[in-house]
Amino acid sequence: MEKPGVICVRHECLNNIFCFSMPPACPACGELLAGRRLREAPVSIPDPLGNGHKTTCCLLVIMTLLSFRGFDGTSELHTGISNTSGVVYNYTGRGILRDQSGWRACVIVPLVRPDTFHLLAQWDQYLERFSRRPLWDPTWHRYVHDTHNCLTFCVEFVNSVLAAEGLGRGPLSRDVLTRTLIAPAVSRACKYVALRRHIQHQRFYVAQRRPTTAT
Repeated sequence: MEKPGVICVRHECLNNIFCFSMPPACPACGELLAGRRLREAPVSIPDPLGNGHKTTCCLLVIMTLLSFRGFDGTSELHTGISNTSGVVYNYTGRGILRDQSGWRACVIVPLVRPDTFHLLAQWDQYLERFSRRPLWDPTWHRYVHDTHNCLTFCVEFVNSVLAAEGLGRGPLSRDVLTRTLIAPAVSRACKYVALRRHIQHQRFYVAQRRPTTAT
């Protein structure tokens, strides 16, 4: 059974009401909401967590032990790369895994524009060839939790694609990839999960907004 989506009602009392279904009255001011103006109609808030197996050429972030729906901001994360069929390549202590399940609730970071047809056509070949390098074979290299891990695999793969495509960019570091791509996406997901939890316990969340000033 799918969980209800979060909606937002922008009420004229300068409060945004986040909830799963339209309340009969504004929880902030008590005014009835039935039959309100179109501008106060509820707006759906997109869920930042999605099914990684329905993605193409994306960097995926998921929790290692528990469902991402229980992410608390301190949980350990695991990263992988999806091919054009939604198979997720990820590096573990056992080497490279090619998962066809298990990545249903994860943060999705697109890596390729839909109109980059040449790269899309080469992506699976790049990914499979890169995954077969001795660098990811536990017989030759040991998985090191902090320095040679799943994120190392993702960073090095992105850099190998940049080099193969001759895009003329320098290699990305772990810090740059984390700061520019992963951290913002995970932060949005954490806020959404926290919002859902609050609504589940309190039925709604009220956020005051600033009044707009006429120019």
